Amino acid sequence: MMSLPTTANIFLCSHPTEMRKSFCGLSGIVRSELGREPNDGSLFLFINRRKDKLKALFWETDGVVLFYAGESRLPRATSQELIELLSHPDVDEIDTSR
Repeated sequence: MMSLPTTANIFLCSHPTEMRKSFCGLSGIVRSELGREPNDGSLFLFINRRKDKLKALFWETDGVVLFYAGESRLPRATSQELIELLSHPDVDEIDTSR
């Protein structure tokens, strides 16, 4: 299970991202377009053009973690709800009706 500090900065790439990108490609976007370093403790989010897939890049103690969520439309969420959503072992149990 993913464990993010509640003080982690969350950055969303503002343009659609090619979901075939992996660690290196997404780290390159973090550096070139967001002006950040992938290992600064922030959570970096990337969505595709149809907004039905999400990748999250996060640096933990041992290295980079890459998460992928897809298929259904992603709910609108506050940063705390997003952390809960990404940390939850069974996403279907979270109330996204807001």
